[in-house]
Amino acid sequence: MNKCHRKIYSIQVDFTINKVELTKCCYLHGNKISIEEFKALDNIIIPPNELPSNPYHIENCLMNCDFDDNKYQTIDICCSSLCNAKCYHCCAADHSHPDPREKDLLYNFILPKIRGFGYDTLQLDGKGEVFLNYKEIIAFLKTLSAEKDFKTVRFLTNGSTLTKERLLELKSISESTGINYIFAISVDGISKETFEAVRCGLSFENVMANLQNTVEIFGNNNVDITFTIKEPNKEDTPYVKDFLVNNYNIIPERIAMQSDFLDKSMNQYLTNYFKDR
Repeated sequence: MNKCHRKIYSIQVDFTINKVELTKCCYLHGNKISIEEFKALDNIIIPPNELPSNPYHIENCLMNCDFDDNKYQTIDICCSSLCNAKCYHCCAADHSHPDPREKDLLYNFILPKIRGFGYDTLQLDGKGEVFLNYKEIIAFLKTLSAEKDFKTVRFLTNGSTLTKERLLELKSISESTGINYIFAISVDGISKETFEAVRCGLSFENVMANLQNTVEIFGNNNVDITFTIKEPNKEDTPYVKDFLVNNYNIIPERIAMQSDFLDKSMNQYLTNYFKDR
Protein backbone atom coordinates (compact mmCIF):
# COMPACT_ATOMS: atom_id res chain seq x y z
CA MET A 1 0.00 0.00 0.00
CA ASN A 2 1.43 3.39 -1.00
CA LYS A 3 1.17 4.80 2.49
CA CYS A 4 2.68 8.03 3.77
CA HIS A 5 4.66 7.43 6.94
CA ARG A 6 4.90 10.92 8.33
CA LYS A 7 2.23 12.71 10.36
CA ILE A 8 2.99 16.11 8.92
CA TYR A 9 2.13 18.31 6.00
CA SER A 10 4.41 21.24 5.33
CA ILE A 11 4.10 24.45 3.34
CA GLN A 12 7.40 26.24 2.70
CA VAL A 13 8.06 29.27 0.51
CA ASP A 14 11.29 29.94 -1.39
CA PHE A 15 11.22 33.49 -2.68
CA THR A 16 14.58 33.07 -4.41
CA ILE A 17 12.88 30.87 -7.01
CA ASN A 18 9.32 32.14 -6.45
CA LYS A 19 8.05 28.71 -5.52
CA VAL A 20 5.84 27.22 -2.80
CA GLU A 21 6.70 23.65 -1.77
CA LEU A 22 3.95 21.35 -0.51
CA THR A 23 5.47 18.41 1.37
CA LYS A 24 4.04 15.42 3.19
CA CYS A 25 7.25 14.28 4.84
CA CYS A 26 10.33 16.15 6.02
CA TYR A 27 12.45 13.35 4.58
CA LEU A 28 11.08 13.78 1.06
CA HIS A 29 10.95 16.51 -1.55
CA GLY A 30 7.50 17.91 -2.16
CA ASN A 31 5.51 19.45 -4.96
CA LYS A 32 6.78 22.87 -6.03
CA ILE A 33 4.40 25.32 -7.65
CA SER A 34 4.72 29.01 -8.42
CA ILE A 35 3.57 31.56 -5.86
CA GLU A 36 0.89 32.77 -8.26
CA GLU A 37 -0.36 29.21 -8.81
CA PHE A 38 -0.51 28.76 -5.05
CA LYS A 39 -2.52 31.95 -4.55
CA ALA A 40 -5.05 30.76 -7.13
CA LEU A 41 -5.67 27.39 -5.46
CA ASP A 42 -9.12 27.05 -3.95
CA ASN A 43 -8.11 24.01 -1.90
CA ILE A 44 -4.45 23.70 -0.92
CA ILE A 45 -4.95 20.56 1.17
CA ILE A 46 -3.80 17.84 -1.19
CA PRO A 47 -4.49 14.26 -0.05
CA PRO A 48 -1.23 12.59 1.06
CA ASN A 49 -1.40 9.89 -1.60
CA GLU A 50 -1.53 12.54 -4.33
CA LEU A 51 1.86 13.99 -3.36
CA PRO A 52 5.01 12.37 -4.77
CA SER A 53 6.54 9.52 -2.80
CA ASN A 54 9.72 7.55 -3.14
CA PRO A 55 8.94 3.77 -3.06
CA TYR A 56 12.27 3.03 -1.39
CA HIS A 57 11.48 5.52 1.36
CA ILE A 58 8.01 4.08 1.89
CA GLU A 59 9.38 0.56 2.31
CA ASN A 60 12.33 1.57 4.47
CA CYS A 61 10.97 4.47 6.51
CA LEU A 62 12.41 4.32 10.03
CA MET A 63 9.82 6.68 11.51
CA ASN A 64 7.15 3.94 11.53
CA CYS A 65 4.29 6.37 12.05
CA ASP A 66 1.52 4.75 10.00
CA PHE A 67 -1.69 6.67 9.58
CA ASP A 68 -4.60 6.95 7.20
CA ASP A 69 -3.47 7.77 3.67
CA ASN A 70 -5.95 10.62 3.34
CA LYS A 71 -5.71 12.09 6.83
CA TYR A 72 -3.14 14.65 7.90
CA GLN A 73 -2.72 15.11 11.63
CA THR A 74 -0.28 18.01 11.71
CA ILE A 75 0.35 20.90 9.37
CA ASP A 76 3.65 22.72 9.62
CA ILE A 77 3.90 26.34 8.47
CA CYS A 78 7.13 28.28 8.08
CA CYS A 79 5.87 31.65 9.24
CA SER A 80 8.92 33.90 9.43
CA SER A 81 12.46 34.25 8.15
CA LEU A 82 12.99 37.35 10.30
CA CYS A 83 15.04 36.65 13.42
CA ASN A 84 16.53 38.57 16.35
CA ALA A 85 19.45 36.16 16.81
CA LYS A 86 22.46 35.12 14.78
CA CYS A 87 23.01 31.63 16.06
CA TYR A 88 26.19 29.62 15.77
CA HIS A 89 25.90 27.37 12.69
CA CYS A 90 22.40 28.60 11.84
CA CYS A 91 21.10 26.66 8.84
CA ALA A 92 19.13 29.63 7.50
CA ALA A 93 20.32 32.53 5.37
CA ASP A 94 20.59 36.15 6.52
CA HIS A 95 17.57 37.00 8.70
CA SER A 96 17.88 40.76 8.68
CA HIS A 97 16.11 41.43 5.37
CA PRO A 98 13.24 38.98 4.76
CA ASP A 99 11.46 39.19 1.44
CA PRO A 100 8.80 41.94 1.64
CA ARG A 101 6.26 39.55 0.11
CA GLU A 102 6.60 37.08 2.96
CA LYS A 103 4.15 38.60 5.42
CA ASP A 104 1.47 39.23 2.77
CA LEU A 105 1.68 35.67 1.45
CA LEU A 106 1.55 34.14 4.91
CA TYR A 107 -1.27 36.13 6.49
CA ASN A 108 -3.42 36.78 3.41
CA PHE A 109 -3.04 33.47 1.57
CA ILE A 110 -1.37 30.59 3.45
CA LEU A 111 -2.92 30.82 6.91
CA PRO A 112 -6.47 31.60 5.70
CA LYS A 113 -6.30 28.62 3.31
CA ILE A 114 -5.49 26.05 6.03
CA ARG A 115 -8.55 26.74 8.17
CA GLY A 116 -11.59 24.51 8.33
CA PHE A 117 -9.97 21.09 7.77
CA GLY A 118 -10.04 19.85 11.36
CA TYR A 119 -6.37 19.11 11.86
CA ASP A 120 -5.11 17.94 15.23
CA THR A 121 -2.15 20.32 15.31
CA LEU A 122 -0.87 23.47 13.63
CA GLN A 123 2.86 23.89 14.06
CA LEU A 124 4.24 27.38 13.53
CA ASP A 125 7.96 27.51 12.98
CA GLY A 126 10.29 29.20 10.57
CA LYS A 127 13.78 30.05 9.55
CA GLY A 128 13.47 32.92 12.00
CA GLU A 129 11.55 33.75 15.17
CA VAL A 130 7.80 33.14 15.10
CA PHE A 131 6.80 35.82 17.61
CA LEU A 132 8.54 38.75 15.94
CA ASN A 133 5.29 39.13 13.99
CA TYR A 134 3.36 39.01 17.25
CA LYS A 135 0.42 41.26 16.32
CA GLU A 136 -0.25 39.30 13.15
CA ILE A 137 0.09 35.94 14.93
CA ILE A 138 -2.43 36.75 17.66
CA ALA A 139 -4.87 38.28 15.17
CA PHE A 140 -4.83 34.95 13.32
CA LEU A 141 -5.06 32.87 16.49
CA LYS A 142 -8.22 34.72 17.55
CA THR A 143 -9.98 33.57 14.36
CA LEU A 144 -9.44 29.86 15.01
CA SER A 145 -11.87 27.28 16.34
CA ALA A 146 -10.97 24.05 18.13
CA GLU A 147 -13.91 22.31 16.46
CA LYS A 148 -13.28 23.38 12.87
CA ASP A 149 -9.59 24.22 12.67
CA PHE A 150 -7.05 22.87 15.19
CA LYS A 151 -7.08 21.27 18.61
CA THR A 152 -3.49 22.33 19.31
CA VAL A 153 -1.13 25.05 18.11
CA ARG A 154 2.57 24.40 18.69
CA PHE A 155 5.04 27.28 18.47
CA LEU A 156 8.74 26.70 17.74
CA THR A 157 10.44 29.68 19.34
CA ASN A 158 13.68 30.94 20.82
CA GLY A 159 11.65 32.27 23.74
CA SER A 160 13.23 35.71 23.73
CA THR A 161 10.05 37.72 23.12
CA LEU A 162 7.68 35.70 25.33
CA THR A 163 7.15 38.36 27.96
CA LYS A 164 4.75 37.71 30.83
CA GLU A 165 2.26 40.17 29.31
CA ARG A 166 2.29 38.29 25.99
CA LEU A 167 2.01 34.91 27.68
CA LEU A 168 -1.05 36.05 29.61
CA GLU A 169 -2.62 37.35 26.40
CA LEU A 170 -1.88 34.05 24.63
CA LYS A 171 -3.36 32.16 27.59
CA SER A 172 -6.53 34.21 27.30
CA ILE A 173 -6.81 33.50 23.55
CA SER A 174 -6.15 29.79 24.16
CA GLU A 175 -8.95 29.61 26.72
CA SER A 176 -11.44 31.60 24.64
CA THR A 177 -10.90 29.48 21.51
CA GLY A 178 -10.51 26.16 23.33
CA ILE A 179 -7.23 25.49 21.51
CA ASN A 180 -4.29 24.09 23.44
CA TYR A 181 -0.97 25.94 23.03
CA ILE A 182 2.40 24.23 23.28
CA PHE A 183 5.67 26.15 23.30
CA ALA A 184 8.77 24.38 21.94
CA ILE A 185 11.60 26.55 23.23
CA SER A 186 15.22 26.21 22.14
CA VAL A 187 17.61 26.19 25.11
CA ASP A 188 21.12 25.66 23.75
CA GLY A 189 23.12 26.14 26.91
CA ILE A 190 22.71 25.88 30.68
CA SER A 191 24.99 28.80 31.53
CA LYS A 192 25.23 32.34 30.27
CA GLU A 193 28.56 31.56 28.65
CA THR A 194 27.50 28.53 26.65
CA PHE A 195 23.98 29.74 25.82
CA GLU A 196 25.10 33.09 24.45
CA ALA A 197 27.96 31.47 22.52
CA VAL A 198 25.34 29.54 20.55
CA ARG A 199 22.32 31.86 20.66
CA CYS A 200 24.27 34.93 19.64
CA GLY A 201 22.35 38.14 20.27
CA LEU A 202 20.02 36.69 22.90
CA SER A 203 20.18 37.03 26.68
CA PHE A 204 20.38 33.87 28.76
CA GLU A 205 18.72 35.55 31.73
CA ASN A 206 15.86 36.85 29.60
CA VAL A 207 15.10 33.56 27.88
CA MET A 208 15.23 31.55 31.11
CA ALA A 209 12.93 34.05 32.85
CA ASN A 210 10.50 33.72 29.94
CA LEU A 211 10.76 29.94 30.15
CA GLN A 212 9.89 30.08 33.85
CA ASN A 213 6.85 32.27 33.13
CA THR A 214 5.72 29.96 30.33
CA VAL A 215 5.78 26.97 32.68
CA GLU A 216 3.93 28.89 35.40
CA ILE A 217 1.22 30.24 33.08
CA PHE A 218 0.68 27.26 30.76
CA GLY A 219 1.97 24.35 32.86
CA ASN A 220 4.86 22.00 32.21
CA ASN A 221 2.74 19.75 29.97
CA ASN A 222 2.69 22.62 27.48
CA VAL A 223 6.43 23.26 27.29
CA ASP A 224 8.88 21.32 25.13
CA ILE A 225 12.61 21.98 25.11
CA THR A 226 15.06 21.43 22.28
CA PHE A 227 18.77 21.33 23.07
CA THR A 228 21.00 21.25 19.99
CA ILE A 229 24.51 20.00 20.68
CA LYS A 230 27.06 22.32 19.11
CA GLU A 231 30.76 22.82 19.64
CA PRO A 232 30.39 25.73 22.13
CA ASN A 233 27.88 23.90 24.37
CA LYS A 234 28.77 20.21 24.05
CA GLU A 235 30.18 20.04 27.59
CA ASP A 236 26.70 20.98 28.92
CA THR A 237 25.12 17.89 27.37
CA PRO A 238 25.28 15.50 30.37
CA TYR A 239 23.73 18.12 32.66
CA VAL A 240 20.96 19.57 30.50
CA LYS A 241 18.07 17.42 31.70
CA ASP A 242 18.87 17.78 35.40
CA PHE A 243 19.25 21.54 34.96
CA LEU A 244 15.87 21.92 33.26
CA VAL A 245 13.99 19.48 35.50
CA ASN A 246 15.36 20.78 38.78
CA ASN A 247 15.25 24.50 38.01
CA TYR A 248 12.25 24.85 35.70
CA ASN A 249 10.12 21.77 36.39
CA ILE A 250 10.41 20.59 32.78
CA ILE A 251 9.12 17.06 32.18
CA PRO A 252 12.12 14.89 31.17
CA GLU A 253 10.26 13.29 28.26
CA ARG A 254 9.62 16.73 26.82
CA ILE A 255 13.33 17.48 26.43
CA ALA A 256 14.71 16.67 22.98
CA MET A 257 18.44 16.36 22.33
CA GLN A 258 19.69 16.77 18.77
CA SER A 259 23.00 17.44 17.06
CA ASP A 260 24.27 20.26 14.88
CA PHE A 261 23.79 18.80 11.41
CA LEU A 262 26.37 21.23 10.00
CA ASP A 263 29.02 19.59 12.18
CA LYS A 264 29.34 15.83 11.68
CA SER A 265 31.47 15.50 14.78
CA MET A 266 28.50 16.62 16.89
CA ASN A 267 26.39 13.81 15.46
CA GLN A 268 29.04 11.36 16.62
CA TYR A 269 29.17 13.12 19.98
CA LEU A 270 25.40 12.66 20.37
CA THR A 271 25.62 9.00 19.34
CA ASN A 272 28.35 8.38 21.91
CA TYR A 273 26.37 10.25 24.56
CA PHE A 274 23.34 7.98 24.22
CA LYS A 275 25.51 4.88 23.86
CA ASP A 276 27.02 5.57 27.26
CA ARG A 277 23.64 5.96 28.97
